[in-house]
Amino acid sequence: MTNQAPLDDLIDRAIKGVKEIQDKKQDELKKWLGSQPFLPPSIPLRGRGVCLITDDGLQALHEFGRRWRDEDGKRRSRIDAGAAAQLAAKVFGDMIDGEVLKGMPPDTDAKRAFKELLETNLEARSHELEYYFPCQLFDDEHVPPFEVGPVCFQKREEWLDGVAKRADPSKTPWIAHVESYWAGKAALPDTEATAKAIAAEFISNWVATVRVSERTREIAQATAEVAVRVAIDTLGLTLHAPMARNLRGPGDEIRARLKRTFSQLKGRDIGYSSSLDLPRLAQRPGDYAAFIADTERLRVAAGKAVTILLELSPTAPTPTLHRRWTEAMHWFGEARRETVPRSALVKFGITLDVLAQGKRAKGILDLCCILFDMKKTDPATGAGHDLTWLIETIYNDGRSQIAHGGKLFLFEDLPISREGADYVASAALERYVRYLDVYSGADNFDDFARAIPTLRARLV
Repeated sequence: MTNQAPLDDLIDRAIKGVKEIQDKKQDELKKWLGSQPFLPPSIPLRGRGVCLITDDGLQALHEFGRRWRDEDGKRRSRIDAGAAAQLAAKVFGDMIDGEVLKGMPPDTDAKRAFKELLETNLEARSHELEYYFPCQLFDDEHVPPFEVGPVCFQKREEWLDGVAKRADPSKTPWIAHVESYWAGKAALPDTEATAKAIAAEFISNWVATVRVSERTREIAQATAEVAVRVAIDTLGLTLHAPMARNLRGPGDEIRARLKRTFSQLKGRDIGYSSSLDLPRLAQRPGDYAAFIADTERLRVAAGKAVTILLELSPTAPTPTLHRRWTEAMHWFGEARRETVPRSALVKFGITLDVLAQGKRAKGILDLCCILFDMKKTDPATGAGHDLTWLIETIYNDGRSQIAHGGKLFLFEDLPISREGADYVASAALERYVRYLDVYSGADNFDDFARAIPTLRARLV
């Protein structure tokens, strides 16, 4: 952003904003308060109410907080812009109180003091948190606990054992109540709030756990949810879409749900139809245990990308390429969970565009030729359409035309089936991350794409 005010000027505006209100006479203050919508602008003071400030002064503090956050990449991963703006107002109130400045040299300038206190407050708000999400995965009792990088999937009884160890058993007396309830040996006590909450939410047999460090609670929770979603969607890459949609995690409905549609013919009583959403994956005993074993290399490769998502300072040599895959996986997961086919097609197009570094149809086609070891003119559909037609239809006729309003598709046939777009996206994502797992070149998309043909033999 150009023509930004110096940070010192922002502090001066904040001080001026406080002084302007404090200098008002009683009748002027009353008139000013009456002119303010809802609550007047103010900043919190340490344990003793608030300090009134002009709107311009408060906006200056918020801008300082946002710009302080944007100065450092790690900081942007630890706190969001809105929280940084509010933190700046809180720290300014602490400075007015004066207590927090006692340990600083008397010649410390305001900007430096402000930044130091912001950093101290950010550290105090950052924690190592372990998040737990109930999941609906496999009904097969033979499936052992497994991981996708830092995301661990456990049976709920094993998960409770880990909770007790992390807390100290003496601090988790509710666990015995839940274990007895799950075993069918006792009713759930109404007086134990934690036990009731656990029993209400953890109704399936699987729990995903992930640990997030050095972030504020809001950022940590959002990061944890994305990590688990990517991990679950990784499992679905090698499954048919209808089966994969039964893998449920954060934000998904994991309970069986009955949906009814009501209608009425003229002269008739009301009628309705029903459909049951039953999220479960069940086959012969041992089938999904074998599936987990077969996907080990894929889970390891995807786990590296999820690890990078959680690290403030990525240790892997190709963080940008891994982040690109994670971003694409986010859109892929959104596409699979989308209930409107047209919106799903748009999101599949975004998935491929993100994976191809935003190079649109031509870039996606070039990348898919490399990933699939195909030529542009090779047949790619059962109807005999070539790869060029397939990609251009997904991106140009699907993602671009629908999303940008070039064509109206609300009651029109889709240019390509949802299943066809799903297959291309899932195959591209699977191959991309597998090749990335054995790639050792520069963290550059073009270098990686050029290296894929030489990496192919290493995946056999």
